[in-house]
Order: sequence, then C-alpha cells, then structure tokens
Amino acid sequence: MDIKWSDYFYYDESSPTCLFWNVEIRSGINSKIRNTYKGMIAGNIKNNKKASQVQLNGVNYFCHRIIWEMFNGSIEENFVIDHIDGNCLNNKVNNLRKVTQEVNMRNCKKSVSNTSETTGVYYRKTRGLYEYWCAFWREDGKVKVKCFSFKEFGDAEAKQKAENFRKTILEQFGNYTERHGK
Repeated sequence: MDIKWSDYFYYDESSPTCLFWNVEIRSGINSKIRNTYKGMIAGNIKNNKKASQVQLNGVNYFCHRIIWEMFNGSIEENFVIDHIDGNCLNNKVNNLRKVTQEVNMRNCKKSVSNTSETTGVYYRKTRGLYEYWCAFWREDGKVKVKCFSFKEFGDAEAKQKAENFRKTILEQFGNYTERHGK
C-alpha cells in the first residue's frame, strides 16, 4: 500500500529530520490527547543515532525513505536509499540516492571489526591448520572470496597479494565512492 506522504508531512531542511507534520493527530478517549500538530518536527533519532524515524499509525518509517518517496515516488523492493555523504542523519533530498544494496555497500566506511587495516581483506584460519589472507567482494549480488596461503607465500606476502587483488577488483567493478573503506 502506497502512502501519500504529503498528506502527513512536508519537507523543510530546517528540521533535524527534514520533515514537519502537515496534520494534527490525536489519540485517547474522544481524541483528547494531541500527539502531533501541524508544523511540529516529525520524527526523531533512533537506532543508536544511525537514522531518524517517524511513527505513523503505529508503524515506524525511516525519514530518508519518506523524503525520497515524496520527491521521486515509490522505492522498488530490491533498492535502498543511500546517504551519499555517509551521514545517516543528513536527510536533505540532494544527499539521497536510490541504489541496490550492493552499490550501497560501496559507500561504506571501514568496519570497526576490521583487523587487517584494509577493507575487504581478512585473516582466515581453517581447522587450525592452514592460514590465509583473503580478499572478498560482491559480484552479481553474491559474495566472492580469493585467498592467499601463508604456506605458499608467507604471512606478509599473502597479505600484500590479498590487498593488491582487492584493489584490482575495486578498479574493475568501479562504482565505489571515495569514502569507501575509510
């Protein structure tokens, strides 16, 4: 079911979420409790400050998705809305783009759990016997991996080969932003 967002909200960059309520919503017995009023900031920051959300009829919606749909129409099932600058609280319409999840991942910063110092490269030990440095990437929606053995190359050279391979893959597939992995 598509919701006509402009019936409920209007876009204004002076709001921290870029949305204001366009209606008054009441609840309780005889609708005596006013929950929202026209001109009130819509939404708040949830998910450990990762994104702003607004609740409408008991359902939470991400503000950036509402804003995208207000300006550009519905979002197909296999697409997400990416914050171009990486700031999930910057919901300005010119900071949003509709992309696949695969492309969205190409705009990510380096994971805090990364121990290799290179995005897309990780250490792997199998059955306690063999050690590898591996490069991974997404291709056609699938995760692919190429590993370089300590036994064949040694620790430092295996890591260097994995890093070089990952760099080649990034160049080959393109579409990675300058903030990817930083």
